[in-house]
Amino acid sequence: MHIYLRFLFVTLVFGLGLTSFAFASSVLIESHLEKVYFSSSKSLPKGPNPTVEANCVAYTATDLTQTSKTVRDRGWMVTSQVQYGPFELISFAGSLESITSGMCIIKETNIAIFEMQKLVGFFYTDPEIDTELSGLHTDGTGKIQVISGGGVGSTSFEITFRANRITLDTPSYTTGCEGDGIIPTLISQSIFEAKKELFEFGWKPTSDISGSEKFRNYYEKDPYYETIRNERNLPELVTCSGTGVGYCKYLYESDKSYLEIDTVSDGDQVVSLHGFCK
Repeated sequence: MHIYLRFLFVTLVFGLGLTSFAFASSVLIESHLEKVYFSSSKSLPKGPNPTVEANCVAYTATDLTQTSKTVRDRGWMVTSQVQYGPFELISFAGSLESITSGMCIIKETNIAIFEMQKLVGFFYTDPEIDTELSGLHTDGTGKIQVISGGGVGSTSFEITFRANRITLDTPSYTTGCEGDGIIPTLISQSIFEAKKELFEFGWKPTSDISGSEKFRNYYEKDPYYETIRNERNLPELVTCSGTGVGYCKYLYESDKSYLEIDTVSDGDQVVSLHGFCK
């Protein structure tokens, strides 16, 4: 037997503390973030019809669904689309600017939620963080990762589905290996801020690397950065790119796990974390 959620024509919008939420189609949709909101509008505003050039082409969605085409036809560039049961989530933007190192600055970002191809509403942000809803990615766990479009595509937020509730919030904690090594939310922190928090969760800089020859070669510490390791007290630094946006790679360990952290601007901003078993 198919159960279809009833669409409510009267939508109640509330604001309480840091939570913005709305009732639509008998599902509560909420943002737990201070500068991200949900509008229960039944139509999207008219977009600026952005042009897409060079690097930015790779940051747009292809093979648009019929629902995504309605977003495009309102004057927006569709950047991703995710199907989740009867719901379809579509990220869209009003500005895309190609920059160095194959990257794209995506602004005026939003996420629309459709149910059975009918618009329920959309998430939007304050202007100062309008790059933060640029894309969507599913990881097989039932959560939807929201990707920032501020140049380096890092995870900014997370969307979760529960009984009669859709929530936008900061990313949840994960673990490195089989419950070992809690990985906190560190995106956008400097490496010094991140390592302080990691130490509180029991992580420490790696000493000896064990595993396959390929693995050891990948994480072998580049001798070129030995002075930086000593002067900045960063024994966990593996290597840096030395060009472009200044990618650097760091490696930590716990009892059973390794944790790779990648930063840009020579350690000024964490952009990704990857925990795995030893």
